[in-house]
Amino acid sequence: MVFLDLDSWIPRDSYMKPESRGTPKEEVEPEVVWTTQSAAQLASLPATVVRLILEHAAFMDREALVSWVLISKAVKNWLDPILYHTVILSKVEYSQSFVYALVSRADPGFFSRSVKVFACVHYALPSSQSITQILKQCRGITTLAYYLDDPNWDRSDIRRLVASLPKLRNFSSILMSYRTYPEPRALNDGLSGLMLDMNVLERAYYSPLFPLLPSLTHVLINLTHFDRMVSNVRLVRSLLDFVEATPPTVEVLILHIPHTFVESYAEALESAIHPISEERFVCMSLHPRFPAYMGGMGSESAALVRARGSSMSESNKPQLDGGTALVPGDGKGRGLLCVRGLPVSEEGWQYLKGRYEHPWSIAEKVIRDRRRGVC
Repeated sequence: MVFLDLDSWIPRDSYMKPESRGTPKEEVEPEVVWTTQSAAQLASLPATVVRLILEHAAFMDREALVSWVLISKAVKNWLDPILYHTVILSKVEYSQSFVYALVSRADPGFFSRSVKVFACVHYALPSSQSITQILKQCRGITTLAYYLDDPNWDRSDIRRLVASLPKLRNFSSILMSYRTYPEPRALNDGLSGLMLDMNVLERAYYSPLFPLLPSLTHVLINLTHFDRMVSNVRLVRSLLDFVEATPPTVEVLILHIPHTFVESYAEALESAIHPISEERFVCMSLHPRFPAYMGGMGSESAALVRARGSSMSESNKPQLDGGTALVPGDGKGRGLLCVRGLPVSEEGWQYLKGRYEHPWSIAEKVIRDRRRGVC
């Protein structure tokens, strides 16, 4: 029987912190803390059992995971695939450390096997070459979310690399110009989840979206500039046409409204979505301070209404800074469903790490409750 020698220390701080000039440091010997009972108990177990314990704990606590990979070489080999399963580059120092890891790893196929979820923003990347390098080496990505709207970047390579990801199943590209979207005909026809910005619906090449992507089951449209619902009749028509063209194979269709939605546009939103009777269509707004979804939310108040001067402690109405509270509607045809979650934006990707419920998961509950007659 094989046993694992853990020694009797656990690293306290193991983050690779880049130098101020932008070059990441090599890993240094971690500061250690002598333990008592826990290390001894683990060391007495078979290595396979220790591995299962550490892998489970790593999924539950990613911050601790970064330290645990320095316990020993064996533990690092076990936990590195979990550490790199989800990569979110929202700061320059994160990008520097990740690119450094790409070029310094002895096993060139590791990142292609391990990185499954990847998200980034252009202001966290030194150049467009960084994202192309990442996409070339991380060919096993199944969920990709990016915000790349820098006009100085060459987007052709990025579009080509995204389109050629063989295992891509979920693609999100919010708050960006249509010029950075790959054409649907170039995407993997196995794509099942798609998040896109409202302005893309106006592009002619997105009109045949569903025939080109027959595996789509979940679609989210983000209405970045909700004021355009007032002034742009063509945009409203595009939304209605898009919903009408949704095939039976699509299970969820979300129109996401930013939580900064203002009172003066309430009537325009009501007018736009009122003709939609499709039960798979959910019009929702997400914010961490909104109430968590419960069956029947919106059944009593189906209109989008405003109430001033109320707070969450006084009522069930979600209250945001600025003194305006939303009375949730049913999120279908009439009303805006306001539920707890992270806004769909370049800063709202923490749900990819499981800290907040995914918008699609929330919408699935809403649709299931509708079919049961709960809401």
